[in-house]
Amino acid sequence: MRSQKPTSVREATLYYYHEIAGASPDWSSRAHLAGERTEQLRLRDLMSDALVTISPSLPLREVARKLVQHGVHRLLVVEWQRLLGIVSAFDVVRLVADGRLVENGR
Repeated sequence: MRSQKPTSVREATLYYYHEIAGASPDWSSRAHLAGERTEQLRLRDLMSDALVTISPSLPLREVARKLVQHGVHRLLVVEWQRLLGIVSAFDVVRLVADGRLVENGR
C-alpha cells in the first residue's frame, strides 16, 4: 500500500483504482486519464440549468413521479417565486425506510 497521501485529484483517482479497488494496470491508466479530466472540470460542466420546481402542496406520489420523469435526484420547492426548500430522492427513500410512508392509509 502507498505510504504518501495523494496530492491531486488525478493521483487520488489513480490510487483508488489501483490500490483500493485492485484494478489492473489497464484500469489504472484509465483512472489516470479520468483524474486528469476531473481536475479540469468546473461546476458549470456538471450542473443542470433545467430546474425542476414543485409546489409545497404537491402530493408525495407526484413528487416521486417528478423525480423519475425528469431523471433528477432533487426538486426545488417553490411558492410565489420564493425557494422554500429542496426535496431529494433520499428524503423519499428515508420515509420508506422509517416506515413513515404508507399507501392508501395503511
